[in-house]
Amino acid sequence: GREGDSFAEHLAFTRERDRSDHQRYLQIYGIDNDDLSVADLVINTELWMPDAIVEIIVSALERRNPLK
Repeated sequence: GREGDSFAEHLAFTRERDRSDHQRYLQIYGIDNDDLSVADLVINTELWMPDAIVEIIVSALERRNPLK
């Protein structure tokens, strides 16, 4: 099973799943997961601890303009 797999095997599995998901969303929904231009907020979660991510999101929500 995957639980006993090496880091390299997990990484390969994750990359293949991401590639497959990307292709499926593009074909079925016309959504390009790599196009961040539609996002209001993009956070690189590799750079921040979970508590800091929450603070960033809350801060952004408190400062945003209300939808009209």
